[in-house]
Amino acid sequence: MKDLFSEEGAEKVSRLLLIALGGGILFLAFLSLWQRNKMVHIGYEIESLQKQKKELVRIRKELLAEAETLSAVDRIERIAVKQLGMKVPRPQQRVYVDRERIKSARIEGGRSIR
Repeated sequence: MKDLFSEEGAEKVSRLLLIALGGGILFLAFLSLWQRNKMVHIGYEIESLQKQKKELVRIRKELLAEAETLSAVDRIERIAVKQLGMKVPRPQQRVYVDRERIKSARIEGGRSIR
């Protein structure tokens, strides 16, 4: 105990406190730099993901437009006639399908719809 209150003991304690304080400041400085670096990295990642999302949205729009074009009745009819040799049906040969009746037939066990 007497050692702590002597001049030499007080000098050791102040030196130890100074080292601890310096170490704490260095630790906080490195922590701050690490945190800043992490924020910058996350910012770049967000920017990259936003660009990727924008590109995917563009591709989705293109694919939806292409699907609409490919599923157009006129186009399908034209291909059926020209490439597959089919003939355009006469009005009495056309069959119209009621989606609700198909759904109810599926629910009832797949019986014939008539």
